[in-house]
Amino acid sequence: MPYRLVGHADDRIDAILIETARRRGIPAAARYHPLILAAAAAAGEAPELPRSREIQRLSGVRVLHLRLMRQLVAPEDYVANPRHMIVHRIAEDRVVDNERGDDGS
Repeated sequence: MPYRLVGHADDRIDAILIETARRRGIPAAARYHPLILAAAAAAGEAPELPRSREIQRLSGVRVLHLRLMRQLVAPEDYVANPRHMIVHRIAEDRVVDNERGDDGS
């Protein structure tokens, strides 16, 4: 199933990568980016992954923590302690909308 970034997801991902570069260095941000993209693609391929969980108060909205997706990236892109998550839902046109990639703040 395809996925798309909606709302401010692009901007949020950019902000996360900039903050990661500021706090941990450009190489860390360069490793984090493939992990974010891999998690978004995994949510698109299987929106109801057993590793994702539904948000009880928001029908059809699920979260997938990046730490559960670390095996999807090459060893050189390994991120030890990712702290963000992908928030997604299946839209009416059967495309997975990735709404945010943040830590809830």
